[in-house]
Amino acid sequence: VKTITDWIQGIDFRKNRPVLSPDGALIIIHSDQAGGHGQLDLYVCKRDETGKWSELKNLGKLVNTASIEFNPRFSRDGQTIYFSRRADKITDQPSRIHSISRRLVDNLNI
Repeated sequence: VKTITDWIQGIDFRKNRPVLSPDGALIIIHSDQAGGHGQLDLYVCKRDETGKWSELKNLGKLVNTASIEFNPRFSRDGQTIYFSRRADKITDQPSRIHSISRRLVDNLNI
């Protein structure tokens, strides 16, 4: 398992825009790395009880589609994750805002 330092060194903060949950236990990014479901997908990294961070994991079809999922944000209480979805990078269509419960992410086997 990578340490947070190892994990952060591989992140392009301008491109991936990581967000930390209010309790400091999750980091969510958007990325176009290989193996995704669409043009940009959301990925999560979890911190365990010992403070070690998991590998980055795609949130899967729970969130990601063939479209672009980007700009994740947590609600103030950390129980809701908001994100934007758009059909493609070059479009006149506005982005739509979606949300999922933090419990769904917590229950992923990461």
